[in-house]
Amino acid sequence: MLRVWQKRLLNNRPKVTYEFDTVGEHTQVLDAGMYDIWLVGGGGGGAILRSSQSGTKHWARGGVGGVLHVRVNVPSQVTITVNVASGATSKYGTFSSAGTVAQGDTGHATTITGLANVTLSAGGATGAKVQSSSTTATRRDVGVQGTNVANGSNIVAILENNVNTILSTQGTSSSSSRTASGQPNTNWEENTQKGIGGDCGWSGNNFLLKAGGIGFVRIQTSD
Repeated sequence: MLRVWQKRLLNNRPKVTYEFDTVGEHTQVLDAGMYDIWLVGGGGGGAILRSSQSGTKHWARGGVGGVLHVRVNVPSQVTITVNVASGATSKYGTFSSAGTVAQGDTGHATTITGLANVTLSAGGATGAKVQSSSTTATRRDVGVQGTNVANGSNIVAILENNVNTILSTQGTSSSSSRTASGQPNTNWEENTQKGIGGDCGWSGNNFLLKAGGIGFVRIQTSD
């Protein structure tokens, strides 16, 4: 049983925050306690096709990475592995007949493993797909937002799970230029570039591609 002074020490301990915004695998020691954890998955790649006859560009954005916020109980000190997702590559092509395809890559999931009785994954988004259906027309399919996974007996609460359904955009244009700004991931408001959906622009006949955004993780001691 904890004595009163021991409880005060626990309640007054300083808040600790760990952030991971570099793609790849990281390890971190967590002391016992309650933590809020945020994960952002990788964005999907965009896609674009240009008509060799008219020069018209047909484009679609990739989906945004999933965003997950949970509260987790860590019963004893543990070393966890954080894997921050890379963003997916956008793809391009030129067509003069039916059947040409530009398919953006699928984003990767951002995951945390090593927590007792907890599975956490912020899903990577799918890539966009543009396919020519004739000498001039195309079908444009945008990428789909990543799906998250959060389960296990030590999850105290799921506080956010893709709060907003973000629908990526697509279009066709004969203009001389377009900026590849990406599909903002507004579920991570403080930096909508995290897990952003990939995009495709151009300047004249030069394609300007923006990859899907990388993932992100924040782990913070809970009040």
